[in-house]
Amino acid sequence: MKRRRTLAEDERPDFGTIHGATLTLLALIIGFNVAMAINHYDQRTNNEEREANTIGTEYLRVGVLADTDANKVCRLLQEYLNQRILFYNTGDPQALERVDTDTAQLQVKLWNAARSAALPTQPRCWHW
Repeated sequence: MKRRRTLAEDERPDFGTIHGATLTLLALIIGFNVAMAINHYDQRTNNEEREANTIGTEYLRVGVLADTDANKVCRLLQEYLNQRILFYNTGDPQALERVDTDTAQLQVKLWNAARSAALPTQPRCWHW
């Protein structure tokens, strides 16, 4: 068992200064970490909310499509929503890569479905 030696009277002020400085630095480090964590949490919450609103808006816009196109886009939007929920709930980097790949493929499918539904009704701007 180690014993601590007692400080001499002339060493006490130096120890007090070092002790105070160390605790101050520790408090600063903890404070900065908490501030960064809160900022990151707020940013993530805002991103989730913005994305949820965007997906909700897309569900509303499906109503202007024909029934066959609307059913296809609704199914794709449901798959997309499931992928986004998985993205926010998973912490595994490999799973995140799969989610990102699947999400990108679904975005292309959604765009193609919306584009094919809109093209027959849109007049062409150019003449050949």
